Amino acid sequence: MDGRPSDQTARRENTVQSSAQVKVGLFFILGVATLLVVYELLGGFNFLSPGVTYTTSFHSANGLRIGDPVRLSGVDVGAVTGLRVADNAIDVSLRVNAGTVIKTDTTATIKFASLLGTNFIDLTFGTPAAQPLPPGGRIAGKEGTDLNTLVAETQELATSLNKNQQRFFNSLDEVIGGEKGGLKETMTNLNGLLADVRAGKGTLGKLATDDTLYVELKGSFEQFNSISQKMARGEGTLGKLVTDDTLYNRLTEATDKLADITQRVAAGEGTLGKLVTDDSLFVETKELATNLNSILKKVEKGEGTLGKLVMDDALYNSATDALRRLGKTADTVEDLAPLSTALSVGSLLF
Repeated sequence: MDGRPSDQTARRENTVQSSAQVKVGLFFILGVATLLVVYELLGGFNFLSPGVTYTTSFHSANGLRIGDPVRLSGVDVGAVTGLRVADNAIDVSLRVNAGTVIKTDTTATIKFASLLGTNFIDLTFGTPAAQPLPPGGRIAGKEGTDLNTLVAETQELATSLNKNQQRFFNSLDEVIGGEKGGLKETMTNLNGLLADVRAGKGTLGKLATDDTLYVELKGSFEQFNSISQKMARGEGTLGKLVTDDTLYNRLTEATDKLADITQRVAAGEGTLGKLVTDDSLFVETKELATNLNSILKKVEKGEGTLGKLVMDDALYNSATDALRRLGKTADTVEDLAPLSTALSVGSLLF
């Protein structure tokens, strides 16, 4: 009688303990299922559906972890399932959703999802002519930008910008107030120049304060306006040239006549036309020049009467002697003239 209540109490405690364990187990299973569903909804990878496994490799994992998403041109299609050090590279296993086409020339790159260190593997589509990569194949890995390298380059860029900014401000300070004269001195000189202009000093000052030039320009414009009006009314020679068509008509007639003359000349009409189009005059002139050249050559050789006259001195000498004899004869006749006169008178007397 005394042992029965203890057995019932033990059975009751075992039942309560088993019920608690079942509740804990169900809660754990429900929690895991909830996590899978939440990850599937947020991460885009379906753990509950079959997928295709591929591998790739990189020289550096750059903080990549198992479970990081795999994206095809920015769209989540899978997740990283394994990381393994192999020789001098990091082998990465990844599983993509069934139906995702991976080409033989598809490349994989580790990229940053945020500056907090979240990474993902980005896959390219590949070329249209490439064949699909079979399951378990290796995707070519392409090294991406290392976050540390990016931060270092950013720091270096910031340092360079700070140096350039300091140089700019130093140069600006020298321009504004340098010891050798800067913007301040330039502004001072400019103010002085403006003061002289306002005071009417110099050419600029006279132009700014004296209205003489304005009055003269106004008068010139008025005269020009008057001349323009006279031209518009056809007054004066220039006005007639502008308004009267007589000169234009005469020029047109002259141009027409000149065109007609040109056509006649081109047609070979008239003396000028024959001179322009007929080569007979040229041929005759050429023959004349040839003959004249032949005659000159004969004259130069002393041939013919003209040649002898030009080249032989005998005729010159004969002419000279004849002229000399004629001069002597004239002198003799002059000397005998008184005697002849006396004889003539005597014959008349006797």
